[in-house]
Amino acid sequence: MIVAGGIYFWNGPTSALCIAAMALIALGRVQANEWAMRILILVGGIFWSLHDFFVESWIALGADVLSLATGATMLARLAMQKQRHSVMA
Repeated sequence: MIVAGGIYFWNGPTSALCIAAMALIALGRVQANEWAMRILILVGGIFWSLHDFFVESWIALGADVLSLATGATMLARLAMQKQRHSVMA
């Protein structure tokens, strides 16, 4: 459905960034593994940020950069928790 919508509303290469972002985020949201979910959503956010930059949507870019920073922080926090648990075990 995401790809079909992207093709229907195609507006050049920036549309490919939207399709990739939406597909990665949708795929991330159905993951049972928290690592996989966070990484896929983070990569999807990178594609959205690139899209926002190329279409000069500066407010959306600011929101996406903040979202990426939050996602990266949570991924680092998850890594520290996993490392702490493996050391204690």
